[in-house]
Amino acid sequence: MDARVETKSAEILDKSIIRNLLQKYLKELSQFDVASQSDDEVSEYEYLDDYWTSDNRYPFLIIVKDDIVGFSFVRKLENNTFQIAEFYILPDYRGKCIGSRSAVQIFNQFKGVWHVAQGEKNIPAQKFWRSVIHKYTDGNFEEERSDEQPRGVKQIFNNDQSITTSIDELHEKLKKSVSKDTCYEPQRHLWSDGNASLGQCYVTTLIVHDFFGGKIMKAKSSNGISHYWNRINGKDIDLTRDQFPTNERFTDEQVLERVNLLDNKRYKELKRRVRLLK
Repeated sequence: MDARVETKSAEILDKSIIRNLLQKYLKELSQFDVASQSDDEVSEYEYLDDYWTSDNRYPFLIIVKDDIVGFSFVRKLENNTFQIAEFYILPDYRGKCIGSRSAVQIFNQFKGVWHVAQGEKNIPAQKFWRSVIHKYTDGNFEEERSDEQPRGVKQIFNNDQSITTSIDELHEKLKKSVSKDTCYEPQRHLWSDGNASLGQCYVTTLIVHDFFGGKIMKAKSSNGISHYWNRINGKDIDLTRDQFPTNERFTDEQVLERVNLLDNKRYKELKRRVRLLK
């Protein structure tokens, strides 16, 4: 089917249409997720009204030849980070590239890091999103465990190359931008131009993640201070490793969720400086 797909913002008058689609969507989801199984009306969908009142939520209708065939909800999690919160295509319109075309249209509207999660047992959704995202990113995405709803797996990728095109380029901008005031406060008295990476690992890791996605890693150094770095496509990217001796050993390694990390003043200031550099 060579259908023209239009993904347009849903107006407040479209809320009743989306409510009806939500009813079908949640009923279908219930076969994959026990937590979704309920006989309650779709008005119980907690965030429905928020998609027309919040600045960080975006409702869309998916249209083919003037027929409404689905909907999508997008959330902005923080600076330049977005999430497909809900996505639904009516069964009669599946397998016709409508869902994949709509997904690409949505991705292209918002540039940044994307999180797309699917439930553990929702294998059809996992196959769909892996295929769409693999094609969209040319395979340049991460997949990891999602411990938030829906619990299962999630794909993470970055489609914003407007500021930096490589990690090396970003690294050069960061080196020009760090200073004593972007250093971790308890270490500021030790910071110098000769050890410019000192106390910069947290803010540096957040900025690298903003542009390239991947995983945020944390471990303890031998002096008990937490150290942060990135893991992208299975490779460790540690732009502040040079603040430690070459033989430094780290313990208690863990993966952190970006949504649980604070965008502090140091991060905001460092990112502002990076953006100003051409």
